[in-house]
Amino acid sequence: MREKRKTLDKKEENLKFKKLAKKQKLKERGITLIALVVTIVILLILSGVTLNIALSDNGLFEKTKKAAEEYKTATDEEQRQIAMAEAALNTENTEYEGVTIPAGMAPTKIEGESTIKEGLVAIDINGNEWVWIEVPKSAMPTDLSFINEKGYSPDDENSCEQIKEALSKYANSYTKVGNTKRTLKWRDEWYAGTKKEIVTSATASEEEKKLKSGCGLTLDEYTETYQKMLKSIYLNGGFWIGRYEAGIEKSIGIDRTNLYLSDLLPEYGERK
Repeated sequence: MREKRKTLDKKEENLKFKKLAKKQKLKERGITLIALVVTIVILLILSGVTLNIALSDNGLFEKTKKAAEEYKTATDEEQRQIAMAEAALNTENTEYEGVTIPAGMAPTKIEGESTIKEGLVAIDINGNEWVWIEVPKSAMPTDLSFINEKGYSPDDENSCEQIKEALSKYANSYTKVGNTKRTLKWRDEWYAGTKKEIVTSATASEEEKKLKSGCGLTLDEYTETYQKMLKSIYLNGGFWIGRYEAGIEKSIGIDRTNLYLSDLLPEYGERK
């Protein structure tokens, strides 16, 4: 009887122990789950802070990007200063990338502006910059009148007219107005202003052809300069153009597309 009682007591103890163990295990599981939730919340907070530090307007990524841009700007400016110093030493024409660089100028050699494809840029000692505009030989006439060691040399009026027509044809697509079929009817033409009217080479008298009140040149000076330009384009395969729009005298930076006649010829009065 006593042995049986002992056996029952032992079973009860084992059952109680199992219940306590199970309860302890559930308690530990509860603590582990709470700890996991707390850990996740902390990680989310930290990740949010990290993302905010990295991606905000004044974050690490933005600061890194800004620092890289500032470094490139400083490097480019340093290279531009070097090119200006080089320009001061160039007392004769030089050649770069197969292009003739006029005396007193030098290529900037800055990334993005050091090849013909990208847009070759040259600079002078004063910081004025020019971009090279290529005109391929395939766009030029091949039956010009005069020939020298460089090939066809446009020294006569007829040859210059052929070059002018070829250039107009080559640049025709640039004269189109948006997606329309209309084109801008621009003309290269000498003109001068009298107190009464604007005259051109076709309408000017012999005396009026000596005026400089329009282009700043007489008709003869204009013709000589224009033919010299055409010859240079033909022989060199392109031309230099100012990188930035220039203004007129006493009105630096004015947009020439908005000029009125009175801007060029004050005697015509104020703008209306």
